[in-house]
Amino acid sequence: MKQLQNYTVFDIETTGFSGTKDKITELGAIKVREGKIIATFNALLDWKIPIPKHITEITHIDNALIDAEGINPDFAIEEFVHFLSLDTIIGHNVLKFDIPFILGNFPGLHLLNFDSRTIDTAALYKAKKLNLELVSVQDMKDILGKVYYGVKYSVDTACIEFNIDKTKVSQHRALGDCVLTKQIYENLTAIN
Repeated sequence: MKQLQNYTVFDIETTGFSGTKDKITELGAIKVREGKIIATFNALLDWKIPIPKHITEITHIDNALIDAEGINPDFAIEEFVHFLSLDTIIGHNVLKFDIPFILGNFPGLHLLNFDSRTIDTAALYKAKKLNLELVSVQDMKDILGKVYYGVKYSVDTACIEFNIDKTKVSQHRALGDCVLTKQIYENLTAIN
């Protein structure tokens, strides 16, 4: 896959793992032009619900932070979609988790057809490990939907393999994970 120089990377944080009952707590994105980050987007969403303790332990997003900095979810998603514009969007495991979660929390966004302009670095990384070629978004969805025992493709695993320094970002926060995903994408698409 040819490395793009212009795109937007995005990530979300949530109250849990079910896109139908849990809520997005944070939306983050970085806009990349000519391979450089030129703009960032970050919003904490205030659904007026408690943040589970186990989620706070992972993300460090707690009720006090949401109370202080959280904004209306509808306003946040409107600004987020505007920031994404019509860019190719890149994320790690976004076809299996983030996009379905966004569409579960905001059903009206189905019309934006996120899938057709998405590159999923988890799928690319999994395909690399299995020596498979991905041609389409459906190929990415297919590989993410299959279990290959012993094949790990998390952000952590990719960062270790590609010697990406995770200490310079707040991991398990949307913007920090976007920065790591950008570096994973660059490593996966670098010409050998």
